[in-house]
Amino acid sequence: MFRQLKATMYAGAMFAVLSPVLFLSTSSFAVSRSSVFQKTSVKIQTATSSRWRYENFLDLGAAGSFALKVPTTFTPAAPPPNHDGRLWRDKAITLSTSVEVDLISPGYALADYFNGRFPGLHLTYQAQGSDWRVISGVVGRTIVYAKVYVTHERAYQLTLQYATAQKTALNAVVTVIANSFHPLVSSAPYIPSHWTYTTYVNYGPTSAFALAVPQAFAEEPPPLDHDGRAWVDGSASINAVSDVNVLDATLSSYVKGFGVHLSTETQGSDWVAVSWTTHDTLNYNKAIITCGNVYSLTIQYPRADQQNFNAIVAHVENSFRPVACSG
Repeated sequence: MFRQLKATMYAGAMFAVLSPVLFLSTSSFAVSRSSVFQKTSVKIQTATSSRWRYENFLDLGAAGSFALKVPTTFTPAAPPPNHDGRLWRDKAITLSTSVEVDLISPGYALADYFNGRFPGLHLTYQAQGSDWRVISGVVGRTIVYAKVYVTHERAYQLTLQYATAQKTALNAVVTVIANSFHPLVSSAPYIPSHWTYTTYVNYGPTSAFALAVPQAFAEEPPPLDHDGRAWVDGSASINAVSDVNVLDATLSSYVKGFGVHLSTETQGSDWVAVSWTTHDTLNYNKAIITCGNVYSLTIQYPRADQQNFNAIVAHVENSFRPVACSG
């Protein structure tokens, strides 16, 4: 299981120094939203190349960051809800640009990265280095150029897409963009201090609770009785709920109810926290039994991201508490 964090770049012209170009439909790309990472985008410095002017664009993220030059005529689209990418377009020349950052499984084969990503593509060029791969080709009347860096279990993909009729006019633009594109690699890509949280208070029919939720997580619709709430970001999720303790559950009986092999179990005077693994997913649950209610928090995320999620789980579970309850 892996999470993906994407931003794809379609641009016109031939291809970069590392490869030629492809032809594909200019309306077929979309930015994927599957990561849990919060990003801040910064524009700095303007460069000039012949009649084109460029801005150095940095996408600084907790999971994966990248830099590239973007023509000043490009219009950026609104970032996806999870802030996991960026897309630019220039309608005057039918040019679009985006970049993808994917979390990938260990041992992922670089040579296989583009397999199946461009249906109907007639491949005309490919090249590969120790940590990068480039392909280009044609689909219909569109050129596609794609370049990917695979490093630190992350794939940083640049895609340029534009009409074949504009190949000559956009050749220099594609070269500049492709040569400027590079990942900003860190040995510790998640920086917990960069996460920002929103305090959420849920008022149900019989009880209320509060917790801090990372702003990168999207809120799901509430249940009909408003006794809980869920948030998701890619393969990760946070679920909090409160129920009347009609079965007179105790901390001990609550734990026995899981019926799975627990990896960890810790307990306080009125709370218990457990964790377990199911396939490639790590599960964390904390329950507080007080005031005639059971308050339950569940956090699930990919096992491959355990180290990265430690700070998030700690922050969220420490913030989880009943509201207006005297015990």
